[in-house]
Amino acid sequence: MSGSRSAHLVVAACALAVLAAAARVAVHDPTDLPVSGDQASFTYQALSLAGGNLSYDASDQARWLDLGWDEQPHGLFVQRNHDGWAFAKPLGYSVLLAPALAIAGARGISLVGAGLLLAFAACWYGIGRLRWDRPAAAAVAATATVASHAWFFAFPAHADLFVAVLVGLAGFGAARVACRPTGPSTAWLVVTAVPAGLLVTEKLPALVALAPLLVLACVRAPTRARVAAGVVGVAVVGLSVIPYLYYSDGTSWSAYGGDRYYAIATTPWSGGTAADLTPWHTRDSLAPGFVASSLVHPSRALASATVTYAVGRHTGVATFLPIVPALVVVAAGARWRLRRARPGHGDDDPAVAVAVAVAVGLVAYVALYLVAFTDNYFGGGQSVGNRYFLQVSPLVALVATASGVPSRAARACAAIAATWALVVLGTQLRHPEEAFYRIDRTSPAQRLLPVDGSQSDAWRFACEPTECVPPPLEAYGAG
Repeated sequence: MSGSRSAHLVVAACALAVLAAAARVAVHDPTDLPVSGDQASFTYQALSLAGGNLSYDASDQARWLDLGWDEQPHGLFVQRNHDGWAFAKPLGYSVLLAPALAIAGARGISLVGAGLLLAFAACWYGIGRLRWDRPAAAAVAATATVASHAWFFAFPAHADLFVAVLVGLAGFGAARVACRPTGPSTAWLVVTAVPAGLLVTEKLPALVALAPLLVLACVRAPTRARVAAGVVGVAVVGLSVIPYLYYSDGTSWSAYGGDRYYAIATTPWSGGTAADLTPWHTRDSLAPGFVASSLVHPSRALASATVTYAVGRHTGVATFLPIVPALVVVAAGARWRLRRARPGHGDDDPAVAVAVAVAVGLVAYVALYLVAFTDNYFGGGQSVGNRYFLQVSPLVALVATASGVPSRAARACAAIAATWALVVLGTQLRHPEEAFYRIDRTSPAQRLLPVDGSQSDAWRFACEPTECVPPPLEAYGAG
């Protein structure tokens, strides 16, 4: 078989795998499983948008009941304002979801999830093509998408893949500018400014991972490109904060400020009262003072949390996204071999600076969650694997391509990661629709890994969702 034909077959097989995974998401009925995680919040926001605003009332509850999912939006986050109750989660994903729900009902969740899964794969493939041949880029993209928990997050109404796509687009555009500042840099930097601007309200910590690369791209771009991107970025941020300011009575520019509450069951407009809601002041944990205090006085559980962040049974990055450690190891090896063979060679290469910038950003992002949020670095509550790292995972491909990892090594990484996923995640991969809900399921190989005991929601890993008895829920940050 010729090399060209075999390359086409590899690309076709990878594309087929991703399309089959997306098709399985598209035909899934979300109402087959109970409401869990943040699904009620994102879905309710989309339903409220269909009603013409983001204030919650009986008409939104009627639209919720029409979905045929559950009688109450269990786990709904809300905020109180002068006019009553309103949304309290980032809005971008719900904007995508609103028309899909209007057209397809609850199955609109699956249609959006399938689309985001394809977009996630496209981000990995596009970044891979910055250096690798098509078979290598396709193999890595398919492995990152299907042989990981990325697939699992396409089924529920969750925003994690949406954030990952924003990060992937911003990273790809910034890398193009940083590596080729003499090309169409104005257009690429403007394109980068849109997802980067949206991340201010959608996922601000993700900008920690992107910041060094964005700075590098701006420094290398011509003045005209910087000005144009700055104008677009400011406009995007300005428009995106308007709903948060309006519905919080001007007290918060993000979804995590304001007077927030958590609905375990009923809400004041669905048969309950305000007393049924639990205060949930997330802004207290995001305040600079809280983060600074955590950095100065780290948790005693930091060491164990660091281990389980990497290889934890239920939250480990290597456990649920094996392509990441494979690429990181090979990227480090490629750079080490190059420096040893030709000392100083490549130090002026723009790609090397990109690799360093992205690596520094990712390390800072991981350190932020480990140190500031030691007992909840993975996403808390209902999360299969570390969804916070999933959101920035496309940047790992950028580290590998910019570090000079050859196509052959990238294909080997994909093969190793896919094999690891089949062995470790096989139990969940057989039932991907249920993985987000049945986070207690583990394979025999997975049970050999360290237990994630440092996490505050570790009790969820030890029992089936219908049998778990949660600890008493207290007001978060109410003091």
